[in-house]
Amino acid sequence: MKTEFNLKPEEFHEALQKGLGRAYLYVNKYGDSQVRDSILYYCLHNPSYDAQCEEERAEWLISLIDLTENQDFYFSRIIDALIPSTDFWDTYQLFNLCGIIAKRNLQAKTVIYQKFDSQEFNETFLGCYQIIDLDGFTGLRYVIQRLGKRLTEEEDYWDDGDVLDYAYEKLGKVQVNDYLQTASTTDRYISRYLEQVKNHNTEKPSFNKESYIERVRKKYPLEGVLSNVENNKYNSAYTYMVFGKYAVESDLEIVFEKFLNETRKEQIVRYLWIFRKREVPRLEVFVFQLAMSEDPDIRSDAVEALKNCQHNSIRNLAIDFTKNQDNEIAILSVKLLIKNYQSGDNKFIESIFPRIKDEDNKHFICMDLIKIFERHAVDELLTSLLWAYENTPCTHCRAKIVKALIDRSLIPQRLVDECQFDCVQNVRHLAREYA
Repeated sequence: MKTEFNLKPEEFHEALQKGLGRAYLYVNKYGDSQVRDSILYYCLHNPSYDAQCEEERAEWLISLIDLTENQDFYFSRIIDALIPSTDFWDTYQLFNLCGIIAKRNLQAKTVIYQKFDSQEFNETFLGCYQIIDLDGFTGLRYVIQRLGKRLTEEEDYWDDGDVLDYAYEKLGKVQVNDYLQTASTTDRYISRYLEQVKNHNTEKPSFNKESYIERVRKKYPLEGVLSNVENNKYNSAYTYMVFGKYAVESDLEIVFEKFLNETRKEQIVRYLWIFRKREVPRLEVFVFQLAMSEDPDIRSDAVEALKNCQHNSIRNLAIDFTKNQDNEIAILSVKLLIKNYQSGDNKFIESIFPRIKDEDNKHFICMDLIKIFERHAVDELLTSLLWAYENTPCTHCRAKIVKALIDRSLIPQRLVDECQFDCVQNVRHLAREYA
């Protein structure tokens, strides 16, 4: 390695939380004597920013532990933590870690079965995959029998069949079906499980994009959406956004005219939600006034609508925002530059970085920076992308940043070195292929 990562303990803690390769390289070079608490903490507590969407890190964490001479120290504490764990995503990671450890330590297998038997969570896959991995068809029968028992005894419980899909992948679809059908003839719980999954997985009709759009338009007719706006129905943007994305132009014109004459906050917000994925028909002064509103909800939603449009007045508004003393307003500037970036605007973007402390705001800005670069791909954005690499809490965003840097041959050697040991498999692949 050309690059050394002699991190301070607090820097290592942050790097490990994000899954950066520099944490792996540090342990490889210096061992774990100064950072043992951090490694253990992020084994026992899932460090992902969005664990539901991000790649799990158990294998990466084990590979990092294997660089140390203290496997027994970490493994014993991970095993001891699984049974009392109550946080869902911590438990998810502990199951994954124990599943790997169980191939070296039989005690880990015992606690996997014990924790699975407790069935503390509604998400049935917790523990199932590890039991199937460890014990094959015997483990599969154990899992399906207990899920079927729960389906029988709990009226509101259901299973989506993901465990069965996992078994198909690991053990073969024909073999799994034959095995469970035979078992179901003498085990009512397995029979109940197969019946429930069959009912759940009714075949869905195929459709092309055009028929989907037509169904959306029927589901969200103009009259219904206008009624929903008037009655403040739904407190999330989804249904309004879907309507706006697929509505015919004439319907959007009607909506826009009503919006321009609206004065009530709740109605204004819902009208703005309609234009989250669709350009407003015209750039009226009213929209800009809303984007400068003192009400943060209205301001934010107006910016979400303006970001879909390209006009110099929007760029000027973005630059004005970067100079605003209110950090929440300054953050919105980046979004407005997605379609309106011009050469030299990087200096305005860079000026707000020192002001951004909140993890969610860092994430929002990084997502917008990626979109700006994907659209404009100018080398002067390198400083912004490197800031995003260091500051995004999201591994999905980091993977996109690394790909963007590699595609433009802008990635510094120090990042090539550490990305080969990132917690994200695709980042490792991209960096090693580039190297």
